[in-house]
Amino acid sequence: MPCFGYDKKMIVVKNSGLFKKETKKRGVSTLKETRNNLEKYLKENAEDVKQNSILVFVEDGIEKLNIIKLIESIGGIICEFPLQKPIQIEKRLEAICRAYKVNIENRSNKIFNRNIWDKYARTNK
Repeated sequence: MPCFGYDKKMIVVKNSGLFKKETKKRGVSTLKETRNNLEKYLKENAEDVKQNSILVFVEDGIEKLNIIKLIESIGGIICEFPLQKPIQIEKRLEAICRAYKVNIENRSNKIFNRNIWDKYARTNK
């Protein structure tokens, strides 16, 4: 289905479990059926999906399954984004600002307050 008002539509799916092997805990039949339906849809509509959609799957972990090979075969990209510490994010943002010649005036009002992020990191270990 074509997008309305934009070149492409973005669909974000978080923690679907589609990229992990089935276990009794996750519900084997439902997950397997959903994965098979997605694989079938992507095979039949690969060109339409490439032209009109951006599919983003945010998963805690993935395993090499046929769906991974299928996504790569139709031109999809599998990317891993490891969890970064606030200092890493801050340095990356500073590098981007330098590249675009954007000055960060007030260093005391940083985008990432390290104290807040440190508290967050300690509570979410």
